[in-house]
Amino acid sequence: MNRPRPSPRPAAFLAALAVLSVAVPPCALARKAPHDDGEALKAPGRNGKAHAGLKHAPAEAPPPDPLAGAWPSKEAPQLGNGTFRSELLVAARRMVGMSGSFDPDGFVKHLAYVLDLAYKRDLPDDAWVRTVVRRASKRGLLKSDAKARPGDVVLFSLDPARPGSANASHLLAGVAESSAKGVVRFIAPVGETVSRGVARPGRKPDANDTAIRECRAPEPPQGAAAPKGKDRKKGKGKKAHAPRPLPCRAGQMWIGRIPAESLPALF
Repeated sequence: MNRPRPSPRPAAFLAALAVLSVAVPPCALARKAPHDDGEALKAPGRNGKAHAGLKHAPAEAPPPDPLAGAWPSKEAPQLGNGTFRSELLVAARRMVGMSGSFDPDGFVKHLAYVLDLAYKRDLPDDAWVRTVVRRASKRGLLKSDAKARPGDVVLFSLDPARPGSANASHLLAGVAESSAKGVVRFIAPVGETVSRGVARPGRKPDANDTAIRECRAPEPPQGAAAPKGKDRKKGKGKKAHAPRPLPCRAGQMWIGRIPAESLPALF
């Protein structure tokens, strides 16, 4: 019985496939993976570093600081941002309107105790502000300009004979809220009540500045001396001039400011 002869086609196909596997590497037969911009990614080299054609994804930006630029906040002025400067100001704002609680020497002293900046044993109670001012002056921390920032301690003389002098016998200390165009807005005990005030340091007396002490004129002279001799007959005599009012406005009594960040160095 005659059997059919096997077809030579399968053997020829296998031989051709073997030739192709040797002549063409497998990676050439793979499709190139497209990149985002149409450029193919290249495999990393032997040292683990990517070839020049590999593009890295950009690093993620850090999340924004939720407190950056948020203080002072008009929506929540009673809140600080954790810095000493802001906490000093918001503590002062909480005292606005309190009456009969603080004298000129005790307001900032109380804030320093509340914020754990100073202890009662650090400075004498009867000259607390004067001691702080003189320490700041000796160490170059007392600034006479009107560039007060929120939270700076602002200082005034209450001695009409020594306006603007750090060596005055009576001083007033407050906390700056803001300053713009030479106008400083502050919080301090004025009279017997913690109030907001305005000062224009270095300018002429301004009726819009806060009166931090009683505005009154000195006692007028006891009249002109009686004319003598010929002047008596002619009715001549010296005219009495009205005395000038004593300094009383915040701008007149301005001493300067101590930057908030400099306060811890004074205790």
